[in-house]
Formats: sequence, structure tokens, C-alpha cells
Amino acid sequence: MSEATDRSDPSRVPGLDLLRLVAVAAVVLYHYGFWGPASNGVPQVALPYLASYAQYGFLGVPIFFTISGFVIAYSAEVRTPVGFAIARFSRIYPTFLFCMTLTFATILLLGGTNFEVSFAQWAANLFVAAPALGQSYVDTSYWSLVIEIVFYAWVAAFLALGLSRAASTPSFWSGSASPSQTNSRSTRRSSRNCSSPTTAGSSPSGC
Repeated sequence: MSEATDRSDPSRVPGLDLLRLVAVAAVVLYHYGFWGPASNGVPQVALPYLASYAQYGFLGVPIFFTISGFVIAYSAEVRTPVGFAIARFSRIYPTFLFCMTLTFATILLLGGTNFEVSFAQWAANLFVAAPALGQSYVDTSYWSLVIEIVFYAWVAAFLALGLSRAASTPSFWSGSASPSQTNSRSTRRSSRNCSSPTTAGSSPSGC
């Protein structure tokens, strides 16, 4: 097996993906069992008998954002600012556009008197931040995408300034690392390299 296929994708952490799935499930439970979409100003709940448990599902939102923040910053280290922006746009916007349009069409055809939507609202939602254009979200959950986009902008700025790796270390917030700290880290890295097994009994260069 080649090295390329043997090495896992550095931008993915399977354990954290599972935790994000749990966080999403908690939010879904919250909206189905405690706080659903508003019809004529009154929240509609599909599974009210789950309210005693579902009321805590909102905690999935900060958990999801925290995990996503780490994963995105972790994966961004190997990208350029333009590459990062393209990757995030291609991952988020097409799915958003499809889901938003599907929701718009469903409300338009089946919403009746309970839910309302307009073509002007749909057009404003094409820019994601619809309230900035005087329209409401087609689906109120889209507010979270605005938060994501702002975060992506910060990450792209860090990449452009060469701060992506530094920002993930304590020294970024406490001041630049001292020469002794830098030398200590270099020594530890060298020790690990020298103690690692090598092929044919050879030793790494410099050991």
C-alpha cells in the first residue's frame, strides 16, 4: 500500500465527527420535542411528550460550534487563504442553496395559511444574510450560517497573515515563545526522531 493511501486525511478527526453528529441530533430533538417552527407566532412541536428531555437539546449548538471551530482551524493549516475560501464555499453554499430553495418551494406550495414566503425573500436568502437586505430567513436556522461565515473570514485573515499555526498555540495569546522554549521544543523533537525505529538499522540524519 502506498504512503498516500495509507496516510489518513489530516483534516478529519473521526471521533470529533461523531461528537458533532450527537450535537446535531440533540438540536433536532430540541426542535421536534420542545421548540418547533412558529406558525402564526405559536411554536409547533411535533413530539411534545419528549419535552422534559428535549429542552436541553439547545446545548448541542455551542458544542457543535466549539468542535467545528477546532476542526476548521486544524484543517486550515495546510491551505492558502484562497484555497480555504474556495473549499468552504464549495462545501457550504451549494447545499445551502438546494435546501433553501427546497424549503421555499415546499412552503410556497404546501404552507397554506400557517407559513408564508415570497420570491423577494428567496432572492435575499441567496446572499445568506437575508435580514441585512430587509428580509427574514426562509428557514430561521440559517442564522447559524452567518456565524460560520464570520468565523471563516477570521480564519482566512489568520492564514493571510501567517498566524494560523501560531493562533492554535498558547504562546500566541501569552506572547512570543522565548528562545529557551523554542530550543526546548527543538530538543524534544530531535529526541523523538532519534528514538523512533528506522529501517535497516540506520539512524535518522543528525542523531
